[in-house]
Amino acid sequence: MQHVEVGQLTELFGVFTNTDRNEGRGSPVLVCVCENLLTAKDVAKGKGVMGSDADVHNVTVVKANNGKYYVVDSAPIKIFSKPKEYFRERALEKLTEEELELLGLS
Repeated sequence: MQHVEVGQLTELFGVFTNTDRNEGRGSPVLVCVCENLLTAKDVAKGKGVMGSDADVHNVTVVKANNGKYYVVDSAPIKIFSKPKEYFRERALEKLTEEELELLGLS
């Protein structure tokens, strides 16, 4: 595996279409990245759902020491976690009355 060092981050323009170009029920997919907004809008013409123009959004790219550019995925994510009390209550629900008595919880 080659060691890749990350260079400077740059804001460019990404053209995004949908995987389902008939109805738009698919996922967004990156078609290309352009340095110029006008170029991105030109590339986007007719590449969207049902022949409409595709979406153009700012994207962050980084140039690595191998000469290649990589798009930094900045899609928002939600980290879902439940509090410990939730798991404690679920575990206690599984115990019988006798087991709860033995533990001194009833």
